[in-house]
Amino acid sequence: MPKNIFEAESKRMEEMLYGKKPSTQRKRFSRTEEKTIYDKYKHKCAICGRKTEFGDGEIDHIKPLSKGGSNRLSNLQWLCHRCNKLKGHKRTNAQVKKALGIKSKTKKTITPKKKTTKRRTTRRRKPRSSLEVEILKVKPPKFKF
Repeated sequence: MPKNIFEAESKRMEEMLYGKKPSTQRKRFSRTEEKTIYDKYKHKCAICGRKTEFGDGEIDHIKPLSKGGSNRLSNLQWLCHRCNKLKGHKRTNAQVKKALGIKSKTKKTITPKKKTTKRRTTRRRKPRSSLEVEILKVKPPKFKF
C-alpha cells in the first residue's frame, strides 16, 4: 500500500511508461543461469581472479539492485565467497580490489617501434689493378642466334 498519493502516482506512471513494474526484487537464479555466468568468467572470481569450484562461488550484481541495477545477465558476475562478502552492496569492484591489495589491470598502450636503419657493413675492396680495369671496360661480344 503506497504511503502517500505521490508514491502511488509515480508507480502508476512507471507502469504506464515501461509497461510493467521495474524489477528491483532479488531473483533466485536457476542452475543454468548460474552455470552460464560461471562459464562466462572462466571459473574465476571477477575481482581477485582466483579459480573457484562451482559450489565455492556466488553470483553478484555489478550494479546493486539497491542502487538501480537489474537482474540482467550483463549486470551479473561470478565472485568467490570472500570477495562477495567484502563487496556487499556498498562497495564497487575497484574498492574491493584496493582493499585486498590487488592491482587493477590497465590496458597496455602499444608504443610503435622505432624504425632502425641497418648500417651496411661493406667490406673494403682492394684497389683494382689496371688489368682488371681494362677487362671491365671491354664489352662482351654479342652472339646472333
